Amino acid sequence: MNLNIGNIGIWGFRHYEFLKQNRPSTVGVMRMNGTLEGYLEEVNQEATEILHL
Repeated sequence: MNLNIGNIGIWGFRHYEFLKQNRPSTVGVMRMNGTLEGYLEEVNQEATEILHL
C-alpha cells in the first residue's frame, strides 16, 4: 500500500514512518482493518492544531 502524503500530511507521514520502524504489526493490522489512513490523517490534524496554538 502506498500512502499519498497529500492525504495524510507531513506529520501523519512521519508518524507512519515511526510506526513502520517500531510497530510493523500495528501497521499491518490497521491496513487490514482499513483504518490506517484515517488514523494518520487524524494524527496530522492534531499535530497541526498543536503547532498553531
